Amino acid sequence: MSHCSIKDTDISWWYVDTAYEELKNGTRNVKTSDGTFICPYCPNRKQDYLYRELLEHAFMVGRSSSEKRSARERANHLALLKYLEKDITSMPGPSKPVDKGDPDPAVCDILRKFFRSI
Repeated sequence: MSHCSIKDTDISWWYVDTAYEELKNGTRNVKTSDGTFICPYCPNRKQDYLYRELLEHAFMVGRSSSEKRSARERANHLALLKYLEKDITSMPGPSKPVDKGDPDPAVCDILRKFFRSI
């Protein structure tokens, strides 16, 4: 592996950590008042996600291999995925996921793969 790719990888994980802290401290908001969610990193796109839809969106953008996506954009979405999984689901009250049924097995598989890879 070249030195450049190692450096790019290190920078992207620094971006993940930085973006995750912004989400945790409330600098970036993902929850709307009506119980839906938004992607703070895609302001010109769909803004009324259900919890599982935003999880899938964050995963797909974060793991994208497209050259159209910058390392920073992917890192922001990986941070969003981490935040949704670790912080939103454990918050009391209206911040819990909108879908209160059994977890979607496809989303669970996606998350398992993601967290094994980091």
